[in-house]
Amino acid sequence: MYGSTLWSLVWISIIGYTLPEEVKRSMYGECVKTCGFAPPIRALYMDRHCIRGNDKCLYCKYYGCPVVECFSKGKKVVPNITPDGRCMTCEDQCVYASEIYKKGDKFMAADDLNTCRCLKKGRVLCTMKKKKPSLSGYCDI
Repeated sequence: MYGSTLWSLVWISIIGYTLPEEVKRSMYGECVKTCGFAPPIRALYMDRHCIRGNDKCLYCKYYGCPVVECFSKGKKVVPNITPDGRCMTCEDQCVYASEIYKKGDKFMAADDLNTCRCLKKGRVLCTMKKKKPSLSGYCDI
């Protein structure tokens, strides 16, 4: 057993594979900065939007989900779960960065650079421009 583990380590070093580095998280203004080999924090009942910095770290802003009351034909009905499973919304509505939008609405993305549109079934589609927003502006520094 020890020999096979040693052989694996030798083989890894020969092919140039490096083991994942330690995950480092810290606050950068209003953003949670995540560096290393790990996904950003996934929080229940929170909407998250991230950008990648030039340092290859992720900078994520978290937004609380709005409280919704849904009605159909004058009666209160159970809200739907958003496609990402984080928030609740009414029929033909979307939740994005703590705001509620109606199907067809267009609005600015959290990065203040791209635009988004509310689609059916709570889905949000945003443009992906190649230009990155400034980290200081995005993270409110």
